Amino acid sequence: PALRVQIEDYVRKVASKRPTAIPLKDIGKVLPGTQWKLIFSTAATAGARAMEGLPKDAQVRIEFAAETADTGNTGNTDTATSSNTAVGGQLDYILEFSQTTFGLKRLVAKSSYTVDDTNINPGLVTFVYDDIVTDVFGLTNLGVGFFGMLKGRANYVETVFMDQRFWMERGYAQPDGTEFVNVYLRQGLVEEAPTTSQSAAAATRSIITSSDDQWE
Repeated sequence: PALRVQIEDYVRKVASKRPTAIPLKDIGKVLPGTQWKLIFSTAATAGARAMEGLPKDAQVRIEFAAETADTGNTGNTDTATSSNTAVGGQLDYILEFSQTTFGLKRLVAKSSYTVDDTNINPGLVTFVYDDIVTDVFGLTNLGVGFFGMLKGRANYVETVFMDQRFWMERGYAQPDGTEFVNVYLRQGLVEEAPTTSQSAAAATRSIITSSDDQWE
């Protein structure tokens, strides 16, 4: 509990006060081809939006396709302060389970996404579930309503910080609107913590124990 409080306090400080290492307007250029794993949330009951009501062993991963798409004008007509296009593409929003839960091992929400690169809400990732695929009881393409993951529903990742290792988003828990911060760890890096049952704990510890220079 004491370690969690320490990590939570530091995460909140980084999210609210530390300038993001990668400019929010450039997030869309960084995401293609990357994979991220949710490792920590400042609100234990909030976590990722799709985990509400799911078993505790559920883990969230976001995997971005390498290809990007030009989605057209973002709607901001101030050409002096914004770009003319929004970056977007395809991603997989994945729920994984360490133990079989009612026959469920893995759920993938294949989605399309865009990233706001304007001055309105730079770094906001908007993604929409296009198809829900899972192996529960041998069924696939469960579609609308499964675990609340609605086909066609818009979801948001409000980026507040990103560097080469960590990605932080701000969210608001329902129904009271309590603010929380989720921390994702980039996967596939050489310095990534071992993929064991303790990898998430090791990664969050590194937020505190690593040199503060990592945030520069």
